[in-house]
Amino acid sequence: MAKTLESSDYTSIRRRIEQALTIQLPNRIDQQPASLMPFACNPREPMPKGLPLRLSDYLEPGPVNTTHGIRQCERLFSSG
Repeated sequence: MAKTLESSDYTSIRRRIEQALTIQLPNRIDQQPASLMPFACNPREPMPKGLPLRLSDYLEPGPVNTTHGIRQCERLFSSG
């Protein structure tokens, strides 16, 4: 058994971390592992298919700055 989630061969968080370390914009849906449900930022209409938070918020321990997260997501999705 692995000592941490990151070191386990069988967790999605390990795959997400490895992918995030190799790309410039890990919060973009199209740059997340295709075999996993993507993080799609905050809920909105129309809501893209995905988990309703940012990947960086999922990976970062501690409190989430919601206002910053919403603005970041709006920028990501409006840039195409």
